[in-house]
Amino acid sequence: MNYSGLLLGILPLLAFVIIDALLNQKAALISAIIIAVLEAIVSYILFHEIDLVTIFSLTLVILLAVTAYKKNSPFLFKMQPVILSLFLGAALVISYLYNKPLLYMLMLKYQNQMPPQIKEQITHPYFIALFRLSTLTIGIALFVHAIVTYIAAVKLSNWWWIALRGIGFYVLCFIAMMSANIIVGRSVALPILNQ
Repeated sequence: MNYSGLLLGILPLLAFVIIDALLNQKAALISAIIIAVLEAIVSYILFHEIDLVTIFSLTLVILLAVTAYKKNSPFLFKMQPVILSLFLGAALVISYLYNKPLLYMLMLKYQNQMPPQIKEQITHPYFIALFRLSTLTIGIALFVHAIVTYIAAVKLSNWWWIALRGIGFYVLCFIAMMSANIIVGRSVALPILNQ
């Protein structure tokens, strides 16, 4: 699995906002579909596979863009990042609750492809705890991202919507990782201090 859907998934939405500002909504929706398909092709060429996130994101872009085009409602298209964040957030939180934290499981699955110094670090109990807890904190952050993006789609301009979708995603994930880091750091430090 690669994370091109997360890293590049904003390009179709950005194309929508720019083309909508320059031309019209229908051209913007068509452009978003074209960019999403190209993005999936590039992902396949670079990584020799298309991961579930990219497939889900591409499917959402196409379905919501076609529906928005037919109903002449850009709001429907703007729900793509909301649905994607809810889906990913639910997957992370549920995997954590079932004691199969997705981020930790991915770390284990792909550890043989990591450089030796990284492999050594990820076997440390601190990093294991960090990846496990980050699954929960990032899942919660994605739920918050879905809410913020929905509010932006309803109440704010396209430019604010795309900024909150793009930058907001990375900021919330960073806050989630730092929160997990602080919690794990305290739980590791407490036994050492009590000795």
